[in-house]
Amino acid sequence: MIFFLLGAVFLVLASGNSVEVDSEGTVLIEVEANAADGLQAALNGDVDVNTVLLYTSFQVTAVTEVLQASVLIQGKCSEVLASAGTLCEIDAGGQTRIFSVGAGRNLTLHNLRLLRGYTSSDGGAVLLGENSLLHAYGCSLQDNVAEGSGGAVYCEKRASLYFSRSEVIRNSAGKSGGGLAGSENATLVVRDHSYVSQNLAGGHGGGIGCYDSSDGGSLAGGGCDVYLLNHSIVSNNTAGNGGGIQTWWGSATSNVGLVWSVSNVRIAGQSSDSNNHARTGHGGGVNVYLGVVEVADHSEVANNSAKACAMSPTSEGPV
Repeated sequence: MIFFLLGAVFLVLASGNSVEVDSEGTVLIEVEANAADGLQAALNGDVDVNTVLLYTSFQVTAVTEVLQASVLIQGKCSEVLASAGTLCEIDAGGQTRIFSVGAGRNLTLHNLRLLRGYTSSDGGAVLLGENSLLHAYGCSLQDNVAEGSGGAVYCEKRASLYFSRSEVIRNSAGKSGGGLAGSENATLVVRDHSYVSQNLAGGHGGGIGCYDSSDGGSLAGGGCDVYLLNHSIVSNNTAGNGGGIQTWWGSATSNVGLVWSVSNVRIAGQSSDSNNHARTGHGGGVNVYLGVVEVADHSEVANNSAKACAMSPTSEGPV
């Protein structure tokens, strides 16, 4: 398959075994033996690539390093298969993390499914370096494992992630954030009909967590900010403490619009925090330190459970 795309630099992964990029943006990419090799070769090239188009699903056996200033990796498998909604799959087979994003770099993922990533540290599918940025639109992160924190994605200091119309399901972490996790001053935004479900953390934050948090089953914040916006759903996540939402020196916000409240937990715009479980401690639904919880606009915190309290107040800021 041959693709000629003019203007910006585009890479197309299809069938074949060569990668060519000219300085004017005319590109021919063919990947026959291993699409993962072609992807890494493209990202390692001399030309500063800004778009990679994938027309095939494939497996990886080594992490793909993202060192460009900004790159979009977009799945086009629905066009090849003539089936709307089909995602291109990148499957690590439980052998490796899938993407590692360099400090200060930007990665955008569109119409991809990241499967079975694994790491003995943090970030089973994606590790975001300090001050880096991840946008995921129409993506699914499933069955990824981190022995540390962030079963699917881990954000280092001041990194940010934005999930829109995406799902984070059945991921697990040995420490915090079975689905998504962040370190100090990181920002984690889940919005626009996205959902975080069926994730598991051995410690804190079954769905979303922060590395230095002490509680939190579904959402846990420890020096980072967490936002749930516009019909977001967090459900059926499990951790040791705080089954629903927890903040610790940060915030968690859920709202139908872009209302950025850094000191409160606000669940609104028909969002839902439900059916989460804290196995050993407090906060099956909401557990907040140094903050205020508001539930509004036909939203709900319901059917959560904890060994102690389903909604756990603290002396610093009661729920």
